[in-house]
Amino acid sequence: MPPSPIRKLVPLAEEAKKKGVKVYHLNIGDP
Repeated sequence: MPPSPIRKLVPLAEEAKKKGVKVYHLNIGDP
């Protein structure tokens, strides 16, 4: 898996954490 898409989604995961949503990186590829 290329690191580029993951790097784009990391900020989204960080925002979700701020909102109190648990983010599982294993599921980061799911819509």
